[in-house]
Formats: sequence, C-alpha cells, structure tokens
Amino acid sequence: MVIEADISHIKLIAEIEKENFQKPWSYNSIYEEFMNQDSAIYVFLEKNQVAGYLIYRWMLDEVELLDISVKKDFRRCGIADRLMEFLIEQSKSCHIFLEVRQDNAPALNLYKKKGFRKIGLRKNYYSQGIDGFVMKLYVQGVQDVKNESGCCARAVGIQ
Repeated sequence: MVIEADISHIKLIAEIEKENFQKPWSYNSIYEEFMNQDSAIYVFLEKNQVAGYLIYRWMLDEVELLDISVKKDFRRCGIADRLMEFLIEQSKSCHIFLEVRQDNAPALNLYKKKGFRKIGLRKNYYSQGIDGFVMKLYVQGVQDVKNESGCCARAVGIQ
C-alpha cells in the first residue's frame, strides 16, 4: 500500500538509502524535501514495514522523480513498479523526468517498461565517472511549454 510519508518515515527512508546507495541522501536532505511544499514523499508499506519509497518534486509543468528505492528484503516483489504507477497516476497531465545511472540496468528496464525515453546524457554525473541518462515520460496531448492551465495538481490532498 502506498501512503504519504510522515515525519516518522524519514529515518526509515534514510536507512534504506544507506543500504542501497554509495552516496545516500542524508536524513537532513530527506527532511528538507519533506518540508518543501513543491515536493512529495510516499512510502510503500508491506507487512507493516516501509519497503520502499519515492520522492518527487513538481516543477512548473513537469514532475521530477528525485529518488526511488526498495529495501533489499523486498526487491523483486513489484514494489518499484507499483510506486512508479502511483507516480504516473499522481502526475496526471504532467510529463515526468528523471536521471538514472547508465549502469543501473534494473532501473533502466523499469523506466523503459513504463514508457520513459532517453532524452539526454550527463557525462560523469555520478561517482566514479559514471554517466547518467536523463529520461522523460511524455504524456500524450501535453505540450512541453506551460500554458495557462499548467499541470493540474500538486501532491494528493493539496488542491
């Protein structure tokens, strides 16, 4: 089940970060996003535990996926897929973009499966000189330039 994160989830998210990444987000970085009115953090609960999470930010007429991760004990259970479906549903009529390590095959496969396309390359973007791909999910019928209506909503429960 996907729910909006509360303050008690930040420590658990930081622990998953440390478990999964060489350069994890700090507790303070996660907290800053939690407090940012343009950002949203959601957790996936499985067996009463935080099994995964996603962090994203609304930027004009786009949504930027900042971070998504699943606890090692819960991998290969479809949690990342369900989190991405949730993000796509929340984004309504907004394009979604993200950056991903070029050597992160599981993430690349997930994003391609969801319809994301590579639109750019960031040379030496990650540690050890690893390049990053910029990927975007285009929503049919939505232009790249913000118009009067913009992209409809922010996070769930806020307008």
